[in-house]
Amino acid sequence: FYRGRFMKKPTIFLLFACLCFSAFFLSACAEEKGEALQGTATVVLDRGGEDGYAVFSLSLAEAGLTAADSAIDVLDALQAAGDFYYEGDAGPYGVSLSEMGKTEDGAKIPLLSPQGREYIAIYTSVEEEGNPDPDSYGGTAEYDGIQVFYAMLGISSLSIESGVVYYFAVEAY
Repeated sequence: FYRGRFMKKPTIFLLFACLCFSAFFLSACAEEKGEALQGTATVVLDRGGEDGYAVFSLSLAEAGLTAADSAIDVLDALQAAGDFYYEGDAGPYGVSLSEMGKTEDGAKIPLLSPQGREYIAIYTSVEEEGNPDPDSYGGTAEYDGIQVFYAMLGISSLSIESGVVYYFAVEAY
């Protein structure tokens, strides 16, 4: 009888140790998904016509972005840097962009500001997250020799990877 109760304590201790190890292992695996990214992300605002492009680059490492972040975090980091801004509304499917532009001396200068039946279209250089069919809805565009694909996900869901290009243009529906 005495020996049986004594043996329960090491069993409980071992069970507790296994649970702690499992929790540590699972948190380490979760941190791997959030591994720090290197390289850059580029945001291109296509103003159309003679105005051309406004281009903003972000060092992913300096911004502290990880693979667990999304493209909206790139926009947030650019906005925090001070020369870029965006406006949008958070909804059930993520952020819907309503205006994008640059800042000069603290003043906002809108570069993409859809009116009426227009919207800000999002393109990505990550082919798996875009529509690679140029004859289909949205299709493709090209910026500086890089093909970008009409995003099939919202800005809050697009992934980040080194060298990614997010291309924005005003389009009508």
